[in-house]
Amino acid sequence: EALRSLMQTFPDPEAVKALVEAGARYVVVRYGEFDPPTAARVRAELVGVRELVPVFESGTDVVYAVVVGELMAARRV
Repeated sequence: EALRSLMQTFPDPEAVKALVEAGARYVVVRYGEFDPPTAARVRAELVGVRELVPVFESGTDVVYAVVVGELMAARRV
């Protein structure tokens, strides 16, 4: 229940951190469920989130892989 509540702040850094700590491997963002300004804001904020890498897109849905540990170190190069 706490994780679900925290996800209301996604993509806030604490929400992303909680996903990583919970062991999430993928995150699906359904941009079509947001109003257009919110969808644009969330998309823009996710561009700078190193732990989430877009891997698939269908319509307004985007699947992000959760990148942690050694994979994050490799992305810094």
